[in-house]
Amino acid sequence: MLPFYYGKYRSIHKRFKDWCDKDIFSRLFKSVQNPDLQEVMLDSTIARAHACATGYDKDDNQAIGRSVGGITTKIHAMTDALGNPIEILLSEGKTHDSKVANLLKNVYNTKVIADRAYHSNEIRQHIQSISSEAVIPCKSNTLNHIPFDSHVYKERHLIENFFSKIKHFRRVFSRFDKTISAYIGMIKLACTFIWLLRNYFCAQNLVFTIIIASSIYLTHKYTTRISNTMTKLKLLKTQVSAELNYGNVLVCSFTK
Repeated sequence: MLPFYYGKYRSIHKRFKDWCDKDIFSRLFKSVQNPDLQEVMLDSTIARAHACATGYDKDDNQAIGRSVGGITTKIHAMTDALGNPIEILLSEGKTHDSKVANLLKNVYNTKVIADRAYHSNEIRQHIQSISSEAVIPCKSNTLNHIPFDSHVYKERHLIENFFSKIKHFRRVFSRFDKTISAYIGMIKLACTFIWLLRNYFCAQNLVFTIIIASSIYLTHKYTTRISNTMTKLKLLKTQVSAELNYGNVLVCSFTK
């Protein structure tokens, strides 16, 4: 249940949908990133979709499909060398991992770590075209095995740790959203929290809270009301860094 002081449920849900449609959460996700691109990792995980997430529009692809596990959505992710998320894509649960190699569209001159599911000539050629090295083991039925750096491959557990982190969020580990924009918006919001925990939560007395609500006024000497949402997103890093130096509590409210 939504606490009463957040406002009316329908107003908040409408604001959330507007932000998802305007790609606000994706911009927020990108604004807090500071990736280590010495290595990148690819992998995916399955999220079970609740019955209420189905039936939106049969003619529209909302990344929900039937597989052996039932009604599922597959979350494809690319992380940096430290296991922090960089890119997120959604597909139907039955989609093979090798079909979603376009996560690498903005990566160059690095090492790409992935499991055997990504072993294909197309993916290896794409990795070679971006001046990168493929750290991908061959499948057992491959005739000519391609050597790979097994020491670097051990770092792949970091992306598994990332999936473990985001599945602590109830709205991520099980899908309740009918539209793909709403679900991926919630995933990217969870990824934003992971980045903030990594970058800014060094002081134990620092608490960063993002309140998604309509017409909320917060009385805090470091909180100002910014009408332009994108301006506030750009100032986010500066505000948090300043608060970290003072060791104070920062509460940000994204309102009109």
